[in-house]
Amino acid sequence: MKNNKGYSFLRVLDKIGLYILSLWVLFLSIIVLKSDLKIISDTNITLWKVIGANLVPLICLIFGVLGIMYYFCFDYKFKGTIQLQIKAEEVKNKNYEHLTFLVTYIIPLLSLSYNGLRYCIVLLILLIFIGALYVKTNLFYMNPSLALLGFHLYEVNGYCLIEGEKKEYKNLIVISKKIIIVNNDIELLQLDDEIYYGRPNG
Repeated sequence: MKNNKGYSFLRVLDKIGLYILSLWVLFLSIIVLKSDLKIISDTNITLWKVIGANLVPLICLIFGVLGIMYYFCFDYKFKGTIQLQIKAEEVKNKNYEHLTFLVTYIIPLLSLSYNGLRYCIVLLILLIFIGALYVKTNLFYMNPSLALLGFHLYEVNGYCLIEGEKKEYKNLIVISKKIIIVNNDIELLQLDDEIYYGRPNG
């Protein structure tokens, strides 16, 4: 039996990893907009000068790499054992919610100038605040980066038979790399309350 505290901690790490991954477009945009390559032509160039002139892009690069690394862990993790299998009775496509997160959170952050320490501190505060909301409100499934990587988002109603009795599951949020349709048998692995990674069986 899993240790509840340890399991909850792993869930939080998964949410944080997905949050960092969801900001990949933001990180890439900041790297393109704020990288200072002119300093390379400086005759007195040093490593510290390069780092100082490109501190924000370098931080974004580090977090972007962490996000990519987490994606491979995420993808590998859900190739393993399933926890539940249900038959889908109703399936609603929720892919538009990826766009909601992009428009609500990512695009406004691009409007900051990032010129000077104060703007960098504001960016950090906003990212921490949004991340806390992202984790506490279970919005981690609204992830534009996953959409770009070929994942789909569904709301599923279904059931499974346990010792001949029908147990129903309502309004499950399912992240899947494959298309899910009505009457699919779906293998599920829980990410959080009512939120699952799923794959059609067969």
